[in-house]
Amino acid sequence: MNVLSQNATTAPQPRVDIIMNGMDRDTIAITYGVEWQFLIPTLTKDQQDPHPNDSREVIVCPDNDHFTVAKAVRGAVLATLSNVQVQAEGLPIFQRNVATSTVPQKDPSTPPYSRFVVEIDQDLVPHPDKFPGSYTWVGVKVKSNIRNTNLPDHFDQIGHVSIALRNTLRVRLAPTTSFMVHIGEERRCSQEYNSGPLFLRRFCMLWWFIEPLIESLAHPSRATHPMCLSLRQHSYIRYTRSEELTQEWGCNKNFAPLYTYMHQMFPHVLRGGRLETEIESIWRSVDAKSLARKMSVQIWELDTMETTGAQVPYPTWDTGSVGFHGFCEGALPENTRPHNDGRTSTIEFRTLESTLDPLLIIHWLAVLVRLFDFSRRAPPSDILAIICQSTSDYTAMELLRNLGLEEQVYYFSDKKVSDRFSNSESKENSFVPPYSSQDIPAIRING
Repeated sequence: MNVLSQNATTAPQPRVDIIMNGMDRDTIAITYGVEWQFLIPTLTKDQQDPHPNDSREVIVCPDNDHFTVAKAVRGAVLATLSNVQVQAEGLPIFQRNVATSTVPQKDPSTPPYSRFVVEIDQDLVPHPDKFPGSYTWVGVKVKSNIRNTNLPDHFDQIGHVSIALRNTLRVRLAPTTSFMVHIGEERRCSQEYNSGPLFLRRFCMLWWFIEPLIESLAHPSRATHPMCLSLRQHSYIRYTRSEELTQEWGCNKNFAPLYTYMHQMFPHVLRGGRLETEIESIWRSVDAKSLARKMSVQIWELDTMETTGAQVPYPTWDTGSVGFHGFCEGALPENTRPHNDGRTSTIEFRTLESTLDPLLIIHWLAVLVRLFDFSRRAPPSDILAIICQSTSDYTAMELLRNLGLEEQVYYFSDKKVSDRFSNSESKENSFVPPYSSQDIPAIRING
């Protein structure tokens, strides 16, 4: 199944001059946004509280009507954010599948995510057979506004929201939930971004080699989680035969400068094999959309037959460990248009387990922001050095140290040990405990 939008003989020529001569990244700040995902329990007025000793009040509704329950939960989350002086708006309950609903725009001139957003998403709630109990559960997504790493207090609201949610509400982090991070730039040139900028190609090449190392920083359960499938193992590039990957090459007659530049970062000992074909496919992409589609992962969904009612699996494409649906329009093929579809010009990182721990969040952000910035501004020789090491016995801690992230080396060394002895959630009622401190971690994020 070809996910590319153009035939190799008719596709436009890539603007190599624009790709190779992009904006000066030394003067452009990095921005980010985060997305918390969690479940909130509710009861009806005639039900007893299964946890009367929990000081955080449970949400009680007249009945289990979906709209009533969802509205009550959304209101409780909005009130919690308001109590820590965070401006937020709630999305309409029944519009979560509408293409533009998750980037609400009352004023078209207002940038996306200028405020926090609260969204109800029942897809986060596991099947009742796997999630028994007296509570009615509601899936919630809280999406932050855009944060600028040049501002000294850019993390403060992220920390305060994480603490307020777990201290005010009963929150459960089910295996179906994740913690997402979007990273982008304060300023951008649309022509450069549409062409597939140099830093995007450098990032995809680097990620191809270090993805398992970054994955190892998250909980072991994320290695096979459907929300963050490995790009190197499950993407279009991986599933496509070498001869098909080369079909797009014929139209790129002016590829020579990119080819030369790519090989400044590609180990000589790896030349001539399948891996070089995959990397060249990244660099041969005619534009950002073509590259983003190649980095989509194959998944299987169920389609219900009209005549028999039987459910038949069929293959389609979705976002893996890193998503590009915010980077450019049409990043996913076929009719799988996500809500963002290029509106934020960001790369989405989906590997981390769901969390309300501000310390984990800030350390995770430090890693991702540094990795993003390294892809933007590091000399090719530094990228080559890391890629060369990644092909041997290279560890995640060595990678962090080479990226200058000494604080994160110590933090994630401890986290990896604790994760090894913890399992995915299995208890019927496992709420995130209140945070023991109101202090926001003071850890520098270099962007």
